[in-house]
Amino acid sequence: MWSCLCSRKIVTVTGIGALTIACVGGVYVLLSSYGAFALREFYGPAYYDLHLGDDAGAWQWQVWLALPLIPLSLVSARIPGLPLPSLPTALLLPWPSLFPTPALTAAGTSYALTPAARSSPISSTLLRRTSLWPLHPAPLWPPSPTLLCTVMPIIGGLYGRLVKRLEKVAIDIEGGQSGVGVGMPEPVRRFVWALGGGDAAAEVRIDIARAEAPAAGQAGGDAAAAEQAQAGAVPGEGAGEAQPQPQPGLGEEEGEAAARIVRVTGASLGRVLGGALALPTIARLAGALLLRLSHYSPILSRILAARPDASTVATVYEWDFGTTNSGGVIGAIQRAARKEGLKFGAGGALMVFGRMLAFGHRAWMDGDPVWWRNALGLGLFVVAKDALRLLHLRLAALELASRRLKDRDFAGIDPAELDLVRPWPVQGRGIGVARA
Repeated sequence: MWSCLCSRKIVTVTGIGALTIACVGGVYVLLSSYGAFALREFYGPAYYDLHLGDDAGAWQWQVWLALPLIPLSLVSARIPGLPLPSLPTALLLPWPSLFPTPALTAAGTSYALTPAARSSPISSTLLRRTSLWPLHPAPLWPPSPTLLCTVMPIIGGLYGRLVKRLEKVAIDIEGGQSGVGVGMPEPVRRFVWALGGGDAAAEVRIDIARAEAPAAGQAGGDAAAAEQAQAGAVPGEGAGEAQPQPQPGLGEEEGEAAARIVRVTGASLGRVLGGALALPTIARLAGALLLRLSHYSPILSRILAARPDASTVATVYEWDFGTTNSGGVIGAIQRAARKEGLKFGAGGALMVFGRMLAFGHRAWMDGDPVWWRNALGLGLFVVAKDALRLLHLRLAALELASRRLKDRDFAGIDPAELDLVRPWPVQGRGIGVARA
């Protein structure tokens, strides 16, 4: 008997565990696939083939950690209260510019060779050999992905503060008054999930009714106190107990809390997901547009530092991270310092390691900086979108501030012909509204 029960439990637990692993694995594969797609869109096909390629077995462990974070960070950037890194921090991770995949890629692109492939005749006859790490001062322009990763959070914070100030200016009307219902969103307190649709107005009315209930109770207490004062009664004496003192501002606080509710519907969720996951493609299209415009503007061409034909040069980049006696990263830095004529120590190692972090490996210097123009294009897209939103805020504030209330006599008008509202009963009170 007990053996049958134990076997059934084991089968149930095993089935649930297998189903959970399958679901989690499927989600992980889906996120990783999109992360690889985003990197290809943002970095370009040449760098994608250099660092990732189509062979997932050659990917390094950093790739498996970074790829699933890309879609999560893109979506979290559109949702307040989720502290995951946002674009472009997720796309411009430092690892691609530091450690390329040690595999021979297709002909006509840049190469990073394994020790076995380095001894091939092709490495000494057909291709140009150079060191992977920068052994001389690298150009400061365009910035490497590592530098861009370091600077972008600072620029993003300053830009966010500037946009908030511009929002205040946009909704500021003469006399310090703003349009009713126009302004910056209040901090979100809670989300209301309504993926199945439903009556949004009814849910909002219920929330408002719950917020107004304490205020109504406060008003009732004030009225009772006034009646006692008129009758000459002393609070705390007689048949009843003392009336509790109302808390000032309670209704206003609850009303503000109701106003800070975000209702998540299927349409709004689709817009958030679609807009976030489309950012890499938008960056690629904006970068391609900037590249076309650079053909007609020498200044823009210098800013982009585009080299469209640089990736066609076949080059072998040497590195020994995969050998037994190479010493790993420390050995590579030591050999680079010796080739540069530096005595390996604290100074030489820090100099070479600093160049490696600041400029990346030589493949990023010799190739076309696709990531740079895509980042600029994405930044210009965000600025243009925020400019249109600020313009809409300003026009809406001006339009609402120009409205005036008019007092008209309803004598002789049939109420049945009017689109009136009637009380919505909540907990025995006529709070809220509903269409007649």
